[in-house]
Amino acid sequence: MSAESLYKTNLRGEVITIEDRYMAIKEVVAKTTLDRSTLYAYEQNCAFPQMHRLSKTRVVFLASDVEEFLRLGYENFVKVYGETLRARKGMEAA
Repeated sequence: MSAESLYKTNLRGEVITIEDRYMAIKEVVAKTTLDRSTLYAYEQNCAFPQMHRLSKTRVVFLASDVEEFLRLGYENFVKVYGETLRARKGMEAA
């Protein structure tokens, strides 16, 4: 197995680099004006960008992914990225 196959990617499939900015859940709530429970529900239903686990206790979102959600809006985000996110969830469960 190569290291490249384990790299995390953003919504567009680009490898996350040190230049990418992470957002804590509080920051995402403030930016989107959605409450925490709604964000988690959207994420579980593949209607919001996936969280990235940095450690056992630290979960973040990529700023570029959150911005993509805000640019597209809920319905268009699901149309564009819903299938991709469902496929990723399926791979993680396997």
